[in-house]
Amino acid sequence: MNEIFLWIDQVLFQTIDHHQLQLISKLLGGLIIWECVIWLQVFPQLLANEGWYSRSFFLQDQANKRFTLLRYLPGKDGYTKSLIFLAMFGGLLLVFGVLPQLAASLCFVCLISIQNRNFYALNGGDQVRRMLCLLIVFLPNDTGPAWPLILVQLFMANIYFKAFFNKLLGKKWRNGTATASAMNVRIMRRFALPEGLDTEEFHKLLTYGTLLLEGALFSLVWIEALRPYVVLLGVFMHIMMGIFFRLSLFQTSMIVGLISFL
Repeated sequence: MNEIFLWIDQVLFQTIDHHQLQLISKLLGGLIIWECVIWLQVFPQLLANEGWYSRSFFLQDQANKRFTLLRYLPGKDGYTKSLIFLAMFGGLLLVFGVLPQLAASLCFVCLISIQNRNFYALNGGDQVRRMLCLLIVFLPNDTGPAWPLILVQLFMANIYFKAFFNKLLGKKWRNGTATASAMNVRIMRRFALPEGLDTEEFHKLLTYGTLLLEGALFSLVWIEALRPYVVLLGVFMHIMMGIFFRLSLFQTSMIVGLISFL
């Protein structure tokens, strides 16, 4: 029993250099600034009091179900924009490494308030950035115990774990036609595959390859000798998905999270 406690103590509390988390913090700050710019561009439609998802409908529909500071602030668009600019300011602090724990806390509260104002407009990348902000709150300044880094790694592995098993429940993922169906959703795709690659055999390769890679990203990634190769393949997968599909900042958010394994 003592050996188990000693192993846990060594894994979680050994002193390490947190250069991965510091890099993640800076890149995350850049993504938050990017997200805020997008929110400002779509503000009249998605966040304004008289937009597509008006404040009155929001208060009836979701205000009591999801936390947001906008529930308690006066119902003026200026307060919503103020939260966006505060999140942008927090992102700048993260980029320059100034008070990263405080900046991450500010970004987390602002982002969860903005995103929950219209959660219909969100994708998985929004949740990834928000959770990374929360985990960066525990970032040591230079060196410190390993558990903050392990939390980020577990968070990322959990995403791939759920993605893998949820895909296995889908018939199209099991019969190898999932990527063919996804490429036919024109509103989501940026480019079509070249005619020579748009074949049943190639889509089966893509479908089963995606399943294998996502399976590796929550399992084989913990094997130190295999980790660099698994992470590089994961980064390549997200780059390709970002090229072919319109998924906003999801792919870049996942790539930033994968840095925790390097």
